[in-house]
Amino acid sequence: MMRRAALALAASASLSACATTGGEYPNVHYARAAESGAVAMQLAGRPTRDDMVLAEERWGRAIADSYACQIDAGAVSEAALVGAMELAAMSAASRGRQNPFEGVVGYMSALSRHTTTRRGRPPAERCGRLQQWVTQTRTDGRELLLREAESRLLPPG
Repeated sequence: MMRRAALALAASASLSACATTGGEYPNVHYARAAESGAVAMQLAGRPTRDDMVLAEERWGRAIADSYACQIDAGAVSEAALVGAMELAAMSAASRGRQNPFEGVVGYMSALSRHTTTRRGRPPAERCGRLQQWVTQTRTDGRELLLREAESRLLPPG
């Protein structure tokens, strides 16, 4: 009994750290929950189709504007990969699927569509906020990316 309570408390604490917040920049929420397991995914909630459309638009706009601001392309690419993992996990949660990172490649394509849209350079203050967002997104998603790459690319040991 005590062990279950401790697990529930740990799951709640880990999810509270990644709860979605308002604002113009997307964040890592469902991908972290997916990595934590089925219970965490259920606690994260089931996004609607409108939630998915909004999330894809927010990730796409942030990535495209980051490139337009001429932020380090490698850093932006890594943030885009984190975004694709987030969208894939969000999609899996919306459909009740077990494999949360199954659609990553499709979401990479979806996000890259936003980068081909011709946009002018955003205002300097937005570029400054995007620089911080790219750095934070890479930090939030780095361990997730490494673990997922390791589990998919390395042979079972």
